[in-house]
Amino acid sequence: MHFHLPKPLHGWREFAGEVTIIVIGVLIALTAEQAVEAMHWRSGAAEAEDAMKIELADDDAPQGFERLAFSACIDAQLNRLQAALVAERDHRLPFSPAKLTTPHFFTWDSDAFARSQETGALSHMATERAYAWSSPYMLMPDIDAAQVREQVDYGELQMIDAAPPHPSEQMRTQLLEAIAKARADNALLTQLAHSFFRYAGTLHVSFTDAERNRYVTRDSYLFPACGAYAAART
Repeated sequence: MHFHLPKPLHGWREFAGEVTIIVIGVLIALTAEQAVEAMHWRSGAAEAEDAMKIELADDDAPQGFERLAFSACIDAQLNRLQAALVAERDHRLPFSPAKLTTPHFFTWDSDAFARSQETGALSHMATERAYAWSSPYMLMPDIDAAQVREQVDYGELQMIDAAPPHPSEQMRTQLLEAIAKARADNALLTQLAHSFFRYAGTLHVSFTDAERNRYVTRDSYLFPACGAYAAART
């Protein structure tokens, strides 16, 4: 029986050459894999940005435009209510306020942003770019919380429907406190809406007239003066 032994390498030079070929092959494979992965993440980041841009423009921006459009009228009705309470207290004029309008409660969508986090697309963006996209979405918890407080404030203000021409000192105090809180929440929501559009502007998120007017036009019956003025400006 004959055994065929493997032929030995002809020296270290030949051995080094074969190792070099193997290393180069591995490096080429790794580089190609990294290039494919980089292309995948670039594509994923671009898709995530497109989705967030649509979400900010179509879903969230119209709500912000409504707050900015109606902010002055919201304050005006609170001022009238406060003036009526003060007139009753100071001049004993019968308390007969106009019907109070409650601003709409909106939910601010962040599904596209959440998906960009879940898929890892956000973490594969440049740090500055990821921060820019996070900025408008980071406002939304504060917006939601302020809207909840505002609805509670207006719930307290509904007692004016049962208020007598001369409310008790306790009722008057409760109403004045609720007015102050509602005014503060409107100011905060207006400020947050301005910040939202400032952050969106740095991302080159554009808004059409239809998007600006989507809720303003629909809800103009709430605050007709402000609704008509906002629609005329766009």
